[in-house]
Amino acid sequence: MKVHAVFNRDGGTFRTMDMTLFSETARTIFEKHGHTFESEVVAGKDIIKALKNVAAEAGEHVLMAGGGDGTISAAADVAWKAGVPLAVLPAGTMNLFARALKIPLELNAALESLAGGTIQAVDISTANEESFVHQFSIGFQPQIIKLRNTLEFRSRWGKRLASLRAFAKVMGNPPQFDVSLNIDGVPIEANGFGDLNRQQSLWPRHAAGARGCQSRRAWRLYCGPVDACWPDETGVHGADGIVAQQSRCR
Repeated sequence: MKVHAVFNRDGGTFRTMDMTLFSETARTIFEKHGHTFESEVVAGKDIIKALKNVAAEAGEHVLMAGGGDGTISAAADVAWKAGVPLAVLPAGTMNLFARALKIPLELNAALESLAGGTIQAVDISTANEESFVHQFSIGFQPQIIKLRNTLEFRSRWGKRLASLRAFAKVMGNPPQFDVSLNIDGVPIEANGFGDLNRQQSLWPRHAAGARGCQSRRAWRLYCGPVDACWPDETGVHGADGIVAQQSRCR
């Protein structure tokens, strides 16, 4: 199998690595397993263009993406729309999608696992026509991320410290909103803050899609198997499908 990798040199782990040496190590590992391998190292601002170029290549091939969760999310969207397999190389801070797929977080171990692995199907969902592969959230977590991104950090540990600072500040004034849920046809009204999470599986399940609403602050979400967690009397729900509409946020 032909494997073409795109490495984000601005990813958390790659920032301090000799990328020429790492690329050669990756080539050696994949060729040992009988694949052909090529790679390119690009800046974060050029990552989407590079991913699209690789995905559009002729012939049967695998797109490998190396970077953090942002890089992997972008790569999943590109690969899904192009209909090409995606190999996920975790080189970020949290590596949430890689963790969900049980990919080793040590880079050389991840390369060995991917080179010796098989292609399998996983879920992908959309919200307002934007795809996501690990989690869709409203309320608390997006506020933390938004605040964290205003803080300065230059390393993986700096990012974690910034996340803790953002967490502490948001906890002092957590966002509140009203939301109407329809879980497998059962309507539920809820108030609070929380996440709508959809964890990955290694087999095909349900198709997913979304439609935007007229109101600027309103959105609609439909996704595959999902856990909807709310810290009030509505409890924790699991469902094959969920539609949510946010009507107010403060």
